[in-house]
Amino acid sequence: MKAWAHGGTIAFDSGVVVTSGHEGNKSLVRSICNLKPHFVVKRKRRVEELKLRKSSFAGYVKTMAALLIQAWRFRCLLPVLFWSLTLNGQLSAPLHMGFAEVDVTPKEPIFMAGYAARRKPSEGVDTRLMAQAMAFRSGIRTFVMVSLDNCEVSRAFMRPVLKGIHERLGLETGSVMVVSSHTHSGPILADTLDVMAIMPEKDQGVVETYSLELQSKLIQVVSEACADLQPARLEKGIGTAHFAINRRVYRSDGVQFGENPEGPRDWEVPVLRISDLEGHLRAIAFGYACHGTSISANGFYQISGEYMAYAREHIRSVYPQAIPIYLTGMGADQNPSPRGDIMEAKRHGLELAGAVVGVLQRPMQPVEGSMRWAYTEATLPLHEAPNRSQLEGDLQDANVYVQRRAATFLKMLDRGETLPEAVVLPMSVMRIGESLSFLNMAGWPAAAAPVPLASPTTPPTPRPPPLPPQSPLPLVPHPHRRRRCLGLLCRTSGSRKRSRSSDSHRRKRLPSPDQGPHFRRRTVQCHPCML
Repeated sequence: MKAWAHGGTIAFDSGVVVTSGHEGNKSLVRSICNLKPHFVVKRKRRVEELKLRKSSFAGYVKTMAALLIQAWRFRCLLPVLFWSLTLNGQLSAPLHMGFAEVDVTPKEPIFMAGYAARRKPSEGVDTRLMAQAMAFRSGIRTFVMVSLDNCEVSRAFMRPVLKGIHERLGLETGSVMVVSSHTHSGPILADTLDVMAIMPEKDQGVVETYSLELQSKLIQVVSEACADLQPARLEKGIGTAHFAINRRVYRSDGVQFGENPEGPRDWEVPVLRISDLEGHLRAIAFGYACHGTSISANGFYQISGEYMAYAREHIRSVYPQAIPIYLTGMGADQNPSPRGDIMEAKRHGLELAGAVVGVLQRPMQPVEGSMRWAYTEATLPLHEAPNRSQLEGDLQDANVYVQRRAATFLKMLDRGETLPEAVVLPMSVMRIGESLSFLNMAGWPAAAAPVPLASPTTPPTPRPPPLPPQSPLPLVPHPHRRRRCLGLLCRTSGSRKRSRSSDSHRRKRLPSPDQGPHFRRRTVQCHPCML
């Protein structure tokens, strides 16, 4: 059973999500995953299923009346009945989905996030950056995913965005999630990774201006997606792309960045096809678990959506009527391979797009049912905060980033603030029917630490180990082809001279064609130096 994730998203087929360390979160997730989309009434030998009808208000009233009658007849508890009716609005309400996208490409040179080695603003635009919203609604509850071409967003950056969305649309806490594509060739945002770059005051103003524009566009794209809600039909499938490689190399002296072919990796490409009730394709959601770090040489200072943007372009060229939406997977420890210039990003984007199109051109599994979700926050304690004397000592550290962190903490102490003792991890679970669920988490989980998923009645299926590298097939000469052994670099004789006396150099007698139609099965392999 596979999952996709990022600060982010994990989509899995079915079952229960088990989080580590927080029993309250476990029960929350179990409860939302075990919900049934109908109210079941048992009476002796028969089971009646009363599904909520949402086509009209009259239908809803009739259904409520029927449920009340059944509850009175069988002495059911009314609070339980009303809880079943009101949880997530109306459980069996048909799913509606809406989509919108907006261009968020910077209009002027700006400092870029992702690499601390950059020392100047961007010098051009390779691909356009996009913000795309995908809204889900069943009954009266709405959940919105926003795919953003950027490295990441912070809680401070999102605070005014969520406030504006609440004021405009009235969406509740936890109903909006931004999934950053994690391209390392996007602009720096205010209060987000700004300590990575040494920026002049002029460039700091450019970052502030772009951040305000982006916040406004995020509110806009969510509003447009919610205004575009239509009945939807979903299908899912999984493809594969093989350019991700584990980037954590474990040595005796610690962990270093590099390429670790033996490390955990996730090559699956989950694909979600969204159509209207007439079968017209509206959107394609897909994901992959990998960093956006293909560009590390030529194009280092160009704004780019990386391989994710190229994959979208290729998919759009095949399905121009649909909006391709990328959702980053669980790939904190994954890098694309190989890495280099923009051409590598194009190659990876083409491979990813091919995996998506391949899934769409094969039969896919339908996803039926209504949508429901739940939200919570987990508190993760930090190590003991340094005192003022330690921070003043860090100001003299040789590492410039240690100096910046110390300076930031000292400014907080000067303002009378306390240093953080914990961080808050927002999490939510969104489920559609009984076959598709999303576990949404802030931060970025790694492929080496997947969330165990299992059905409450079925034990989890272990992930099969990766196949060992296969040796090339043995070379067997044609039965009627004669070649003489020259004895060159013969590993058996250890000599460069020709040796006719050595048994290892003697060609074995091959069967002749008159020995019947099965003579090829008895063909023998010659010594390596004879091939």
